[in-house]
Amino acid sequence: MESRFGGILDLDLVGGYAKSRLAFVEANPDFDSIRNSILKYMESFINIYNYTNCRFHALYIDSMLIKRANILVDNQDYSRFPGWGELERMTQDARAFEPLDLLNIVVTDVQFSRALNDLRNSLANHYDTSFYAYRAVESIKAVFMDADGRRSENSAQGWEELRERLRISEQFIMEIKQNADLQRRGRNTMVVADERLEAMRRAWLVVGRYVHYCIEGKRGLGNAYPLLQ
Repeated sequence: MESRFGGILDLDLVGGYAKSRLAFVEANPDFDSIRNSILKYMESFINIYNYTNCRFHALYIDSMLIKRANILVDNQDYSRFPGWGELERMTQDARAFEPLDLLNIVVTDVQFSRALNDLRNSLANHYDTSFYAYRAVESIKAVFMDADGRRSENSAQGWEELRERLRISEQFIMEIKQNADLQRRGRNTMVVADERLEAMRRAWLVVGRYVHYCIEGKRGLGNAYPLLQ
């Protein structure tokens, strides 16, 4: 994998470790930036697994030598909570995607990568599930703010494009936003288990619609996709 530091990054998964080999072109590379870049690339790959399997796996730099970094994959299963089986059933559509299709999107679409990261965090952070679930949806919305090669700061236009192209009603998204708004403003809001599951289910479905949209050439989804409402 080509890095922006002018080097080559090779990654091997070995047990619980991701071993990377870096061959630098620069004489004095910026190791702090390289560390962040390695984690970014690895998170993109791991988050595909997290998304399709309703799991949470975190990454940590375990050691970093001159030309090698060992990244520990945290295998603790944070997703085992009451109702997890129901969530896995509700998000089974994600497991129907081909991993290569997801990989092709994640390496070229930073907003999609951010959405997967927030879906992962919605599993791990029980008290802030709505916050992360809604931010995942907002990341997809941001794609449509930059649609057709034009960058826009018009958030309302982004939401309208998202709803139209992915066939999603406004109310479907508002159900996530209600609790997310309180959490993002620092309010101590108790979200019961059913609300938490529903926020994740809806976020998974929105991101899934975006995957279908990308696979189908970024044309608006047709009537084969029922309106989510």
